[in-house]
Formats: sequence, C-alpha cells, structure tokens
Amino acid sequence: RIPMLQDLVIRTLPDIIGFQEVRSTRSAPDGVRTRHQVSDLAKVLPGYQYVYEPAMMFEQGEELHQEGLAIFSRYPILKTDFLKLSRDPHDSGDFHQRLCLRALISTPIGEINFMSTHLSLSERARRRTMEEIGKFINSDETPAIIVGDFNSEILKELPEWPGKFGLTDTWKALNPDQPESQGWTFNSWFPKSRIDYIFSRHLTPLQFSIEGTSTIPTNLPPIAGVDDMKGVLFPSDHMFPTASLGVGLSDSTSISSSSTEHYSRAAVPAADTSQSQSRSPVGTSSAQ
Repeated sequence: RIPMLQDLVIRTLPDIIGFQEVRSTRSAPDGVRTRHQVSDLAKVLPGYQYVYEPAMMFEQGEELHQEGLAIFSRYPILKTDFLKLSRDPHDSGDFHQRLCLRALISTPIGEINFMSTHLSLSERARRRTMEEIGKFINSDETPAIIVGDFNSEILKELPEWPGKFGLTDTWKALNPDQPESQGWTFNSWFPKSRIDYIFSRHLTPLQFSIEGTSTIPTNLPPIAGVDDMKGVLFPSDHMFPTASLGVGLSDSTSISSSSTEHYSRAAVPAADTSQSQSRSPVGTSSAQ
C-alpha cells in the first residue's frame, strides 16, 4: 500500500498529512526491529518533516507491535506535544490506549496547530475523550485543524461537540445540502458511514474531496477485509478526506492537508488553510 499512498500524495500534493495506526514491529525474542512504517513513509515522502508518537504496544505471535499517530508536513514543525486520552479499565471496548497528537506548524498563512487522533471503539469512551480533545484544542487560540479516524459517526453521537468548542465540520460547511452518504469514508470498497473527519477552528473551508478510491489487483490472503475487496487492494480500508482551508481576505495563499487512514493503518490528512485568502490543503489518510 505504500506505493499507492505515494501516488496519492503526488497527485493531491497535501501540505500536511495526518496518519493513524502507524505501526512498528519487532521480533519478540531478540527485539530486533523488522518494520517501522513511519520510516517507510518518510522514504517515499522525502520533502516532509514528520513527528510520530506511539500510543500502545501489544504482542502478536512472535512479534511485538507498537501503534501510534504521525503528522507529516511540508512546512516547518515548530513544536509537538500530545494528549494521552483517558481509559476506563472496566469498559471492555476501551482496551486500546488512545492519543491526540499535536504539531505547531509554520505555514504561509501563519502558525497552525494540526492534530491527528484515533478514537476508541467504545461509545462511552468516545463521549468522554471528545470532551478532553475539545479542551486540548482550546488550550490556546492558535488556528487549529484536527483530523482522524473517530471510529463512529461522531456527530450523530455528539452533534453539539463542534459548536461547543468553536469548530467547523469542513465537509458539512461546504456541502450543507448534500445527503450524508456523499461524505462516506468507510469502508473503501463498500462505503456506508462517515467516520473520518476534518474539523477546523479560525479557518475557512474552501474545498473538500474524498480520495483513495484507486485499486490494484491482489491475491492477498483473506485478512483485513481483502475478501470483501473482491480481488482488489485499496490504499486503505478507509477513504481519505482532503480539504483546503483559508484565512484572511484575499485568495492568494493556501495550504492543503489530507488524512490517510491505513498503512497498517496509516492515515494521511491534508488541509488547505487560507482565506486572506491564503489557502492550505489538509487531508487525512490511513494505512494498513
């Protein structure tokens, strides 16, 4: 899937990309690293700076796996931090540690806090941690973009969440009269829900698209939904929302971002933030 992600990035040219489920693998007996997906991504995206933060480690057979979030940027990353989201040990659906990774990025339209996250399978945990993420976003007044795999149609669970924290759902802002099905991102081969989002604050949505529909033939064994793909492989089991955002009054500058959801899964977000109009494309993508 790495070459497919590379082709997608070359075609869409996102300024900022958010990834989820980025994995590192070591052999359990000796701890020798056998695969590091963020390094694979860095090799095919040489013009990008990046930050990676692992969220959890687990054992699978003879291997140790680390899984986390990454942000890639064509513009300078000034500083990074992350929020460790709370877990409930009594909630069987809340078994993975979750994070919200943040990078302060210097763009042509000013500094932007860009965040990537991947939420719990538990609705109770999502309701709790969305409140934590909202407060994290609003810990300062810097224009912000948050992308990721929310693991549910989060605005059906929490329709008041964007307004409470001053955020805009970029797809809805640009498609107010479209049925929700036009924004579906999961799964790639049979879309049925919108669970991957790009939210923004103090930025104006200018363009939005959903990428990641190209395929190649495959004879992979029936894992990770390959059977459902009917002999073809997608870049991810999620499609990638991509947005251009702006700030200001003229239409001269912009940034773009994209989100990719599985490398292992890896998600690539790209955002276009400009409206002076300074513009920047932003997108999300995941890799698996």
